[in-house]
Amino acid sequence: MRLPGVPDDIVGLIGPLAMGYLFAYLLQGVLIVQVFIFCSQPRYASDRWPIKLAVWCVFFLENIATIFGTVSAWYGLVKGWGDPNTLLHPSWGFSMTPAIHGMISLSVQLFFCWRMWLLGAGALLPCLIAVVSFMQSTMAIVTTVKVFGLPDLTFVYRIIPFVSAWLSGSVFCDIMIAFNLVMRLYKAGRRSELKSTNSLLMRPILICAETGIVTACSSIIHLTTYLACRTENTHFTFLFITSKLYSNTLLASLNARRQPSDVVRVVQTRSSSSHHKARSSRWQAELNSFTPSHFNHEHPPTAVYISTSTTTHKDEDAEAHMPNGYEKDACDDLTRVTIG
Repeated sequence: MRLPGVPDDIVGLIGPLAMGYLFAYLLQGVLIVQVFIFCSQPRYASDRWPIKLAVWCVFFLENIATIFGTVSAWYGLVKGWGDPNTLLHPSWGFSMTPAIHGMISLSVQLFFCWRMWLLGAGALLPCLIAVVSFMQSTMAIVTTVKVFGLPDLTFVYRIIPFVSAWLSGSVFCDIMIAFNLVMRLYKAGRRSELKSTNSLLMRPILICAETGIVTACSSIIHLTTYLACRTENTHFTFLFITSKLYSNTLLASLNARRQPSDVVRVVQTRSSSSHHKARSSRWQAELNSFTPSHFNHEHPPTAVYISTSTTTHKDEDAEAHMPNGYEKDACDDLTRVTIG
């Protein structure tokens, strides 16, 4: 059975989808590790509430995206195995992916706009990037609505303007954020006269550059494959992994603040806590060995009481009547020892 619009090479249709699902799960596992590292570092308690809100919102949305991807994978590769109709009419989870992708990218880009404002970028450029970010997120949601309205996926190229606006806006925001953050951190290091400050800022500079380049390249490749490879589903691979790249770049930039001394401090705190518990348990065992229940009631323990008193007399009248050979100061040491 061959449906119209379905090419003979089925690998070009199912292969990119399977790779997109696999890479999405891989990046979801990396994200979980990143969140654990973020919560376990000592400075987590002192972080501002926008930072924590951004992290937990992105992590929540990523879990939702993983659920959508799981539904799509189950419907296309398990339930609909051998049925070409599943390739033309994907599940609702597949159609919802652009919308959740737009919301995740919006959250991450707004967080970096707020960070740019804190670094002294002013209000004009962050506001411009935020407006473009809202535009691309809106286009992603419109893309989802349009996908639901398509007869099948062979008509997916009818929504080229919406997909192009969505991905182009993401590329613009990523490049502008990465460039501005790198320039701000570089200028902050140049203004400092300490070499240690320059070396300390070099790591965040590299992280900002690398993360911005990764997300921008992913959106560029997604748009290029969407426009160029119209007979295969190559662009769908990036549909499932780009949002994961956004969330991991957010956590990577926050975890870049972690220093080796933080790890040593956590290890020392845990080791000292366990050592204290071990010492407490040994002392408790020793104290329990001296409780009254461990003594023999027939032979109670012996009590020893020792008291010492010293009396010094200095009497000038008695000094004259003292026999020769005695000292002028008479000291009587009385010691009473009672053994009961």
